[in-house]
Amino acid sequence: MCAAPASASARKVAHAGALATERASHELIRSSAANEIVFAVVGHVGSGTSEIAVMLRELLRDDQLPGGAFDVTVLKAREEIIAWARERSEDVPRGEPNTLVYTKCLQDLGDKMRDQTGDHRFCRTPACSATARPPASSAWP
Repeated sequence: MCAAPASASARKVAHAGALATERASHELIRSSAANEIVFAVVGHVGSGTSEIAVMLRELLRDDQLPGGAFDVTVLKAREEIIAWARERSEDVPRGEPNTLVYTKCLQDLGDKMRDQTGDHRFCRTPACSATARPPASSAWP
């Protein structure tokens, strides 16, 4: 069964309602948004992700940025997984970190961590809540 085409006035009312809903959703997002920026640098073992993270950190700490330098914390999944494993007396990998055996062991520990916690975030430390944050005097919204 087909509905009759909506009148122009009905379309205006529907459009106004959609705009009001859109405005309300934007306000909701703005009111609950954190003043943080999170970057994830991911790559194969030995591909230079740590160097990229350090360079990004240094760029964001530049006082010449509009609003000033950011407060930056670089987090490494490797460190989080090892800390979790040590807290639970799990065997942690030994030897050269940038080897396939070491990486496979970390991946297995990470899988175990996710299975046991049901949480797929790699980071559980308070620093995770502020990966890159502009200074309090920033002009950011």
